[in-house]
Amino acid sequence: MALLVGLFVCWFASFSTKIAAQPLNKAEVLADEDVCVGTHCALNQLQTAGAAHKKKLATETFADSASVGSRKDEQCSILAGSKREFPTQLIPGNYNNNMRHCKLPDQDLSGVWWLWWSDSEEKPWKRDTFFLTLMNKAAVMFYNLVRFEILLTFAGCSLPDGDKYPAVLEMQIGMPQQWSYGVTPTGRAFQFFAYILSRVGVVDTSIPWAFENSTYATAVKNGYEFIYLNENQWLRPTALYIGPVYGGTFTYVMTRVVDADGKKTEFWDKFEKKGANYRTWAVPRDDFCRRSINGFTQMFFLPLSWGCSLSNFVCR
Repeated sequence: MALLVGLFVCWFASFSTKIAAQPLNKAEVLADEDVCVGTHCALNQLQTAGAAHKKKLATETFADSASVGSRKDEQCSILAGSKREFPTQLIPGNYNNNMRHCKLPDQDLSGVWWLWWSDSEEKPWKRDTFFLTLMNKAAVMFYNLVRFEILLTFAGCSLPDGDKYPAVLEMQIGMPQQWSYGVTPTGRAFQFFAYILSRVGVVDTSIPWAFENSTYATAVKNGYEFIYLNENQWLRPTALYIGPVYGGTFTYVMTRVVDADGKKTEFWDKFEKKGANYRTWAVPRDDFCRRSINGFTQMFFLPLSWGCSLSNFVCR
């Protein structure tokens, strides 16, 4: 294990300067400026949540520190969160600060959203064959097992073509305290490799949602749809194609569990029961050094403090 970490650090020392020096695109710069990092920043941005909420955010500790992490790790590149603890480690999207560049008419995407893979919550807006329906059920079971992603917000989003429909909403991916990943081996690997691949242009750092109106959008390149269900839920179908062959539509329900003011919604209790613990980045996307070291060590389930100490030593 020590040899693997040592080899990685040696590789990274020679490579990180080149990667980190790559210029960010305009959307990344805008988003990184809008989403600040750390507990103190979260407190500043959540002033509207009330004094009691802020006090809890500043003082609470996790019950299961062995598996989830503790507040002493908050200066590291990764923050650990528990589905049993409120508020979340994600900073809720709010149109007064970190979403001020993407307000569309008759629409509210603020708060914190849960990627809820639940077959029972879907609506039959499309008709697949019986076989494809079974595949969808299997996909839901698979995703709930691997837990790639858990919570997200729309913090750092923008409207490059203006705020009139049809409109494009550029949604950022992997921003600090904006997107979270599972604590499973697959979730940890997904967090690490998605970031590494995004730095070399293989994986996108944003999703361009093309909104036809306030209730429907598509991201054609990704095969995604975004369909309004109710005030706190949107359907998120993904059409899978293997070459020209249609492989079924796989859907989760994007469900708001925390509102813009940092308060629980009606679905928070459901998240506590069926959601999962999670990890989120705590440093900007251009901090390749800290993200790579902490992400790599977490794939081997090393304590967060180990990766923190190593990155603080190397990334000076």
